Amino acid sequence: MKKTLLHLILFFSLAANAQDFWTPVATFPQQAFAPKEISIVDANVVWAYGYNGWDPGSTTQQWFVTFDGGTTWTQGNFNLGNSALQVGSLHAISETVAYVSANTGLPGSVGGIWMTADAGATWTRQPDAFSNTESFVNFVHLWNATDGIAVGDPNNGYFEIYTTQNAGQNWSQIASANIPVALSGETGYTLCYETRNNSIWFGTNKGRIFKSNDRGEVWSAVQSPLPDFDGPTFRGRFAFKNQNEGLLIDRNWQQHKSTDAGNTWAIQNPANIAARNGNISYIPETPGAYFSWGEELTMGMRGASYTADGGLSWIDLNETDQQPLDVVTAKFKNPEIGFCLGYRILDSSPRDLIFFKLGEDTFRKFLGTHNQPLATKLSVAPNPGTDFVEISGKNIQSVVISDISGKKILAQNFTISDSVSLDLSKLQNGIYFIAVNTNTESASIIKIVKK
Repeated sequence: MKKTLLHLILFFSLAANAQDFWTPVATFPQQAFAPKEISIVDANVVWAYGYNGWDPGSTTQQWFVTFDGGTTWTQGNFNLGNSALQVGSLHAISETVAYVSANTGLPGSVGGIWMTADAGATWTRQPDAFSNTESFVNFVHLWNATDGIAVGDPNNGYFEIYTTQNAGQNWSQIASANIPVALSGETGYTLCYETRNNSIWFGTNKGRIFKSNDRGEVWSAVQSPLPDFDGPTFRGRFAFKNQNEGLLIDRNWQQHKSTDAGNTWAIQNPANIAARNGNISYIPETPGAYFSWGEELTMGMRGASYTADGGLSWIDLNETDQQPLDVVTAKFKNPEIGFCLGYRILDSSPRDLIFFKLGEDTFRKFLGTHNQPLATKLSVAPNPGTDFVEISGKNIQSVVISDISGKKILAQNFTISDSVSLDLSKLQNGIYFIAVNTNTESASIIKIVKK
């Protein structure tokens, strides 16, 4: 298997114009690790946290920080003074300072906000916030080194929200008069929120979106297209480009767009269905670039996609990248600084958890200035196909078909043509990757489904 993967990688590496969206930095130091979130300080300093072990029921959590862009890491277990406390969110300010929210979920126990000022060696609980045993903090976020916000579930009928202007030395609770009344049974989620400049949004289990334009001082609430943002039947995530414009994608791959700060949402039908249904992130400082990861619509295959035009069309990275990724979590600071933790889809099992950074040329794709990959100029019909499919493009001279494991199945040369026919009748049903070569460009990859 490794030989066939190596052969395939070497073959694809001949594509001089091919640029993967993500570039591997290093294998993550803890392989038995379930990452939850990345927090970026700059191109060199990145924090991450998650569970020590793949078991979702694991109670041991770890933090990681790198000072060299992910090549080497410092790590440790969270020591918050109570082993039952579970971290729900992490926000880093510098190589030494980071904040976390944590709860136990146990009756009579108190959660809250903790801060480290020594790169994770010790954690100190912040005063004044979430001191009630009925409190449950969902997330903490800092706009800069001094100004921050923490949002918790409703307490006495209103979401419990605090702000700080002195780096957490004191937290002041937002008056209930400035917050809409919570619905019966309404709660928030630990990682279902978004900030953009001075605006902040968070989603609830009733499908409502709470929003503030002044860093959490005054709030409004509107109903989204979903009845729940993270329930067993309904699920969705949103991302905002600015104070008004954003996208929402639900677990059924339905894409919605808002141009009025989330007050109303219109179904948006992209030119294709390549957007993923797991999560979505806006790429700061771009005209309209978003990144989504999760499952695809056709076969449920995990991967990632991006759009440079506000969701009008999406590029499926499983089709264009030489080594597409199963992204677990991703974060972006701007078009040139972004990181993710994930697995190479084509690697044989067990796969390595790898830390990636944005590729050298990816920011041009975000800005819409990069020439579209050859794969977007190709068409395959029918797809899914049965016995024969037609590939149409420009000056096609050869193709190589590989299965999802990376094993080469078929190679075929053609007299240069703009349309070629492939016989799939001897292939088993499943997903295949076709590397298409022309007399002017090399090895662009498209995906087909044989049924």
